Amino acid sequence: MVEIDLTKFKGGKEHRPITSPEAMLDAITALGIVPFFINIVPGYSIEEMTPKECWFDDDSDTLGPWDWKIDCIQSGCIAYGKFLLGGKASFATVERYRELMNWRRARKELKPKGLEMDVYNAIVEAGTLTTSELRKRFGIKKSKMDTIITHLEYATLVVTGDIQRVYRGPDLCYSGWQRSSVCTPDFSEIFFKTKKQGADKTGKEDISPEVSFTRLCGHIHERFPLAEEAMIRKAIW
Repeated sequence: MVEIDLTKFKGGKEHRPITSPEAMLDAITALGIVPFFINIVPGYSIEEMTPKECWFDDDSDTLGPWDWKIDCIQSGCIAYGKFLLGGKASFATVERYRELMNWRRARKELKPKGLEMDVYNAIVEAGTLTTSELRKRFGIKKSKMDTIITHLEYATLVVTGDIQRVYRGPDLCYSGWQRSSVCTPDFSEIFFKTKKQGADKTGKEDISPEVSFTRLCGHIHERFPLAEEAMIRKAIW
């Protein structure tokens, strides 16, 4: 486990390792935006902040963050999806996710086309859909639908809307199997506008995508000062 001092990011609250859903939500809130798993930025993951005995293990009854992420998502203040490191599971507060949206949605190469656009439109129309429902609607294999959803999440067009625990067997045992749905971000209506400067009459901040990208890089570097700038840029590009 990598020890990260969260006190200066959480109003002086004493740092505690991730050993509960509450501690996991505190860490995500303090960091603002963070990947789930170990990655190119040392220490920058939920996995590295979790004691080994609390991490999900096939040989253990402990589900740890794999299960606690459900509580974090259902708190209503955390975005979850594959939106960092080229499409890896990540968490973000609304504030940091808005910055990411401002940057990603301005990138023309990420705009959905063809079947991706059809899937996106289906999600918008329905409000929320599971991967199984989407596969059935479009008649495609799970691997292909997973690829489409990952691209839409990376483009910040959809997020994981909810995750339900699945109980199986005669004794209704929960062993970590989960069923998730996807939806568009509820806070997309207060998404940054992309003009050069100023703010509109509603008071919405008006910044460029480039400024949002720089802010995110600076935000992460402030919390992980030993991380190389190139690593941080790659993580959120």
